[in-house]
Amino acid sequence: MPLKTAADGVLYGVSDVLGLRVCLDGDRLRYWDPKTGEYLPTSTDKDRQLAEKDRINANQAQALEAARAEIDALRRRLANR
Repeated sequence: MPLKTAADGVLYGVSDVLGLRVCLDGDRLRYWDPKTGEYLPTSTDKDRQLAEKDRINANQAQALEAARAEIDALRRRLANR
């Protein structure tokens, strides 16, 4: 695969089979999609995204549990009037 240098100094080759640019980013290869204009996420990127989703889901579950507890407390107060 012939290599080229992009305007930003990134060394890359074009894979017609993949339809992607194969770029040398520091000491690792990254895949850049010319259709989206973005790099494909790496496994590290995906792990970070999953961890963030897990954190958000845990926060939402905690908030939901707190709201349910508050509703139950309000119902008990109303029932004791």
